[in-house]
Amino acid sequence: MAGIDITGLISIAEEASKLILKADDPVIARRRSNSDYTTRTDLEVEQFLTESLQKSVPGCSIIAEESADLSCIPEKKHIFIVDPIDGTINYYHDYKASAVSIAYLEWGELKMGVVVDPYRKETFHACRGNGAFVNNFPIQVSSTERMENALAGFGTAPYDKEEGMRMLDAASRVYSSCQDLRRLGAAALDLVHVACGRLDLFFERSLKPWDYYAGMIIIQEAGGTCTDWSNKKIESISTCDICGTNGILHDQVLNLLRNP
Repeated sequence: MAGIDITGLISIAEEASKLILKADDPVIARRRSNSDYTTRTDLEVEQFLTESLQKSVPGCSIIAEESADLSCIPEKKHIFIVDPIDGTINYYHDYKASAVSIAYLEWGELKMGVVVDPYRKETFHACRGNGAFVNNFPIQVSSTERMENALAGFGTAPYDKEEGMRMLDAASRVYSSCQDLRRLGAAALDLVHVACGRLDLFFERSLKPWDYYAGMIIIQEAGGTCTDWSNKKIESISTCDICGTNGILHDQVLNLLRNP
């Protein structure tokens, strides 16, 4: 890729994550509802990422949470999908479970992903065909074979309570079969936790591409599976129902999600 490699992408993501730690008192810059808002730090991090990536790869397209228009996806060789702060509500409440997420696509093919957790000081990354890593140490998904032994992560849409209730219904079906559930509130982190075996699976409805694209390639390169709820490979840059697992449990999870 012209102008940047995985080392450069990691460096940009880690520098961006420092802006999250620097802000002492988060301020809401835009409010769309009581539980859907953007902080000044979201905007600052997005601006830093956009400027850094465009400097490294002139002419690239940036699809970023705070400025994206998913109805008009550019057809360009170099596309970055960016979430400046995945887990904004967590960040605003000082819950310390947020991340910077960057995915890179070349002519529509997902090539690289980086997710940085500034609080744990963990950087997850993957390049297509080269495995997945945290802080440059190789990672792999769990070997859990039975749902009754599985720890499951899930997410809800806090700004869409009706959708959230449907997710809780799906979660109850998984809960009846698994060991326990966890809800972290940051999909990018949940996905990389599947990749490194902390979780055995993660599922959520209506995720935006910046929520899951980087985590998706990290799961895949760690030996897991990430599809939509119909078990279809995700090939478009769009809102999607996501299921990421260690691969072994994938069909079992999808059956629970699809069958009330």
